[in-house]
Amino acid sequence: MKKRGLLILKHWTWQLIFIASSFSLWANEVKIGISGMEGGDNLITEGSYLSFLMGETSFDLYTFQKQENLFRIHTNLLSISGQFPLKSFGVRYGISFLRNETSLQFKAPYDQYNESEENYNMGWLFGFYHKINLSSSWSLELLWISHLYPAGVSTITLVTGRKETLTMALGHPI
Repeated sequence: MKKRGLLILKHWTWQLIFIASSFSLWANEVKIGISGMEGGDNLITEGSYLSFLMGETSFDLYTFQKQENLFRIHTNLLSISGQFPLKSFGVRYGISFLRNETSLQFKAPYDQYNESEENYNMGWLFGFYHKINLSSSWSLELLWISHLYPAGVSTITLVTGRKETLTMALGHPI
């Protein structure tokens, strides 16, 4: 029997977007962009990026999804970071929260072997960014951020350890 309810309350991505958008009340800049994540397998997974900047503090949400024949991996990274701006370059540091859902989906008659798991972890982030002012109100930001997590237990795939993100985002003051 499936539980019924609002999709928006059950889907983690929407919940994280609502949390992130609540920070827009205090933000002085919003950024949206595309991102790629590499997690130790030398493969880049495409995703999206949403960020709110409040002074020197940035609240960032990354969402990635990869789907192959039998498996699907959905990863969310939520980070709160400070930054040291050095003219157009800068350094980011802070904490990062990881949520990863991995599922294996077989077709009949092997569907009894379907498996799904969620993993959570908290770690640190460190990285660099370069900000290019395109006009008086628009900017382009290029980020290279390393998210480091303590190794954890996972039965399908190891989802903890290191996540590298390469991001390109457009920013606009609010």
